[in-house]
Amino acid sequence: MTPALLILVISNGFQEEFLFRGLFLQRYNAFFGAYVSNILQALVFAFAHAGVTYTPNALVFILVSVFPLGLIAGYLMRSSNGVIAPAIFHAGVDIPIYLAFLTYVS
Repeated sequence: MTPALLILVISNGFQEEFLFRGLFLQRYNAFFGAYVSNILQALVFAFAHAGVTYTPNALVFILVSVFPLGLIAGYLMRSSNGVIAPAIFHAGVDIPIYLAFLTYVS
């Protein structure tokens, strides 16, 4: 299962980084400064992870963990001037999440 997990987290990392950092962060830069555009893209990233139904606990998790991860990924995008660094970071963060999920459902 390890190769499948690696393919999943890497492809998910690149897909979400191209969308949230590659598209939103770059578009927001045209209208706002670096600081505001990073916060806005992290908010969009966090709310996209909320899904359709959520509990108050899920909202706390999103604000406490997903939003800061979006800020870090935005910073990595700016400092590396590309999506590879934030995509690798994103994949690394996703590995324990998917492992926990797979352990729970097995």
